[in-house]
Amino acid sequence: MKKMKSILISSALIMSTISCVKANDIDTVVNITGASNYLVRGLTQTNDKAALFLEGTVLYNGFFTGIWTSNIEFEGADGDREIDLYAGYSKDFFGFQTTLTYTRFLYPDSKDIANLDEAELKIVYPIDKFSIGGKYILGTYVENDGEKLDYYEGFTSYDFDIITLNGSAGSFEDMGDNFVVGISKAFDLSKGSLNLELLYSEFYSDDSSSLDQDNLYAKITYSF
Repeated sequence: MKKMKSILISSALIMSTISCVKANDIDTVVNITGASNYLVRGLTQTNDKAALFLEGTVLYNGFFTGIWTSNIEFEGADGDREIDLYAGYSKDFFGFQTTLTYTRFLYPDSKDIANLDEAELKIVYPIDKFSIGGKYILGTYVENDGEKLDYYEGFTSYDFDIITLNGSAGSFEDMGDNFVVGISKAFDLSKGSLNLELLYSEFYSDDSSSLDQDNLYAKITYSF
């Protein structure tokens, strides 16, 4: 019950940020994604099973806020749903696309998985069809006094017109390192767009008692 109240309160705070602006100044984006696996920083969140992501974002003059959700599955833990509430601001500084985001991760039907908050700073520098960037994620809160872990990642992409090649490498504090390589292709539709992705991910654990992971997975996203 407390977790459900937390979701309602957080949703009310998100909606209050747009209550004072004109409706015609607001943009909205909805994403529906089907994935053969759901991974976070190289670690599966669905026990290597398929996932469905639903996301809605509201944007206004560089500010944005939204909600994202997916099914989840962890061995030895209850809960089958993750809900993320986020808000942030994005702006270009001297050609650097800079985004600051605060996200609350909620697991409303779980007693085993802790809710947590993170703050992310992401910077991307595009050069024609090539882009390079990095992000730093600061763990700010974990329910029940859990350990707050930080994450660092660098990434790059190049658009070959036929496909886009993407790559990233990251380090998760006290957990391990990961890298991802993949290809993607976007298609413009009469209403919205479609993006196809094929990715390969590896995770190397810092803990010898934990198993490393490697995954080949696919994603398809419809945006409107």
